[in-house]
Amino acid sequence: MANRALVYFLKHIAVMITRQHRISSLLCYNIFRCGDESKWTVNVTRRTVGGGSPVNRCSGNSDVVGNAAVIALRNLQVGYQGQSVSPVLTSLLPQGSMTALVGANGSGKSTLIKTIAGLLPPVQGQCELHLPRREVGWLPQRSELETRFPLTVYELVSIGCWPRCGWFGGINRRLRKEISEALEAVQMSDYADAQPATLSGGQLQRVLFARLMLQRSRLWLLDEPFNGIDSKTVTLLMSILQQQQQAGTTLMVVLHDRPLVERYFSDVLSMDDGAHRRSVIDTAPLRSVAP
Repeated sequence: MANRALVYFLKHIAVMITRQHRISSLLCYNIFRCGDESKWTVNVTRRTVGGGSPVNRCSGNSDVVGNAAVIALRNLQVGYQGQSVSPVLTSLLPQGSMTALVGANGSGKSTLIKTIAGLLPPVQGQCELHLPRREVGWLPQRSELETRFPLTVYELVSIGCWPRCGWFGGINRRLRKEISEALEAVQMSDYADAQPATLSGGQLQRVLFARLMLQRSRLWLLDEPFNGIDSKTVTLLMSILQQQQQAGTTLMVVLHDRPLVERYFSDVLSMDDGAHRRSVIDTAPLRSVAP
């Protein structure tokens, strides 16, 4: 099992490196570590036509805002190849907040998620991340995921333990218990030996949530996690998001379901006009879902 998980992990890394290579062909993309382990700095520079000085910068300078802010967007625009697809964004996301990212198709929601995750550079402005990038959990749209890999559901979920296992470390009894508990939390224990390609969209999303839970990330970036899945699964996964928020995790979720946004999200960042709205909502836990 460990060898098969390693093969999939290496394949996943190869895909990520390929994406980063495509980005670096467009912009000068340099990553270096700051002296303080609590922050990373990513410099992204784009030269002006004719060879001027760098005009864009995305940094992790925690002196700019208070320690409570996990993400700070300052006059930020995101896009591809220097072309913006978003309005100008200025916003602070404090620790433990749960923010819905809304907007029309093509307004830059997924692009903003990828920019915060470090997969894309900003077109202009600053995107400040006030925690190590290893503590960022990113769940892309299911259409971007490869499900035909030769792993079982249990092995796929176990990849979430990788940061604590290392390259050659095994999965000990404690981690096996955590994997089983994560599968139980998403009601997928009976599918532990199944192949991901045989699962429905809702079942696969439950499995991916279980893997994300095992990563113990302090920031979750979720790109349309409820698109095309059944209402029972949406209720279950929303309860998990609420539990993560109560534990101090910061969440940013791309959503199209307005009633869901209005019911459960006190913070809403609109990619249509760049407005960040806050409101008081009922924070009572969701009703439990029967298996």
